[in-house]
Amino acid sequence: MAGNMQLIAPQVLMPVRTRVAVHHLALLASIVAVTAPPALADLGGEPCPDMEILCGDGSGTTQGPGEDTACNCGPGEWVKREGEPMLIPARPMNDEGQHAVNGTRWRFCRRSLAMPGSVHVSASVDGSSHFWGQGALTGSARAIFSTSWRESWRGAFPACPRPVSLESLGGGTMTIGVAASPRVGCSAAATSSASGSTSGPGSLPFTLSPINLEGRVQYDSTSERFEISGTLGSEVDLTRPNVRGTISSRDEWSTSGDGAAVGAASFTITPGRRYCAFTNRGVRVSVQGAAAVSVSAAVGDNGMSSASASADLSIGAG
Repeated sequence: MAGNMQLIAPQVLMPVRTRVAVHHLALLASIVAVTAPPALADLGGEPCPDMEILCGDGSGTTQGPGEDTACNCGPGEWVKREGEPMLIPARPMNDEGQHAVNGTRWRFCRRSLAMPGSVHVSASVDGSSHFWGQGALTGSARAIFSTSWRESWRGAFPACPRPVSLESLGGGTMTIGVAASPRVGCSAAATSSASGSTSGPGSLPFTLSPINLEGRVQYDSTSERFEISGTLGSEVDLTRPNVRGTISSRDEWSTSGDGAAVGAASFTITPGRRYCAFTNRGVRVSVQGAAAVSVSAAVGDNGMSSASASADLSIGAG
């Protein structure tokens, strides 16, 4: 058998792990090529730092803030994304009609509308007594909105600076009215309120604390006079921070004549709640607003009464 033996040259096998390693290296090289950040936009100077150069910084330059700033950034772009608004009611509400019960007749109306940046509400009731019937009716309405948006950098860092100018804007009107006949059991009341706020960078944030109107009229059969009270007096300046306007003054009186009175308010956000800068920081802004009204009326002894209230409010930042 020794004469038949043949020598077989040994084969050198490539280890599997080496082939896998080579494959991984090739894959890693392709990943690096794809994900490598693009070169900076060469605007001159060093890479852009985190910056916020406010308007009116006292530099005395005739250029806008930061316009003479040169630094490397990007490439990329600033993208504005709107948040999903919250609206109550989600759809306009309009409820009106009339009915009769226990010798009284009533007409009523309620409206609510909420949109991104504004709300409207109103309500009214009118009642009359027949055959000495007695009754009462109340109604209310409210509307709320909340919106937000943000501006963020999409691209290679550092982010490029850009001018940003924002200001809180808005205003509103409100009314109430009450009236009653000189009959036993006749009265009316109404309220209206509005509030809102903005949030964001710098001096942009603004808060409108609730502005309220309320009034009541009631016939006093003992004195045979009307008792009237609430924000139903003459108009005076509205004393609120960052708001200018007028509002009916608070008053209280009795009369044997006309049992009716009205109140009103009108206001706007004063200039100055703003943010102005040359910056590469992201910006986030949110705005909220709310308004509500309520009315009630009572009738008796073949008399009549009515109450109404409304509120309109708009607030924005841009």
